[in-house]
Amino acid sequence: MIQRMVALEKTELERALARSSILYKRLYREAPVMFFSLDGTDQKITNCNRRVKTVTGLSRRQLEGLRFVDVFEPSCRDRVEVILDEILKGKSTGGDYFSESNFLQLHRHDDEQPCYVSMSLSILTDPETQIV
Repeated sequence: MIQRMVALEKTELERALARSSILYKRLYREAPVMFFSLDGTDQKITNCNRRVKTVTGLSRRQLEGLRFVDVFEPSCRDRVEVILDEILKGKSTGGDYFSESNFLQLHRHDDEQPCYVSMSLSILTDPETQIV
């Protein structure tokens, strides 16, 4: 009797986890803002959502393996490196993310008008030290 109850509870928990995983993936994929997942050791892109392709003109496959800073125009890459280093060291980047001085130009691969973005970063890690 107890084994059956435990088995039922385990099944319910597995279903809840599966639903949660599907929801997370859908939210990540369809978010109206750009999401990148980076490797924690070299900051290479391991995943991104659909919005990234809309903005950069590059598919997820084209972006995977690129360093995150390479998504930005060369003139902005040093600033992006500094921001990433500060965040990874646990420091606040400080200031207003939406002030003019914090806008960075993305490198567009589709010859569209320049795209300026404001970075708002959160560091979430998984057990494999991936930055999510």
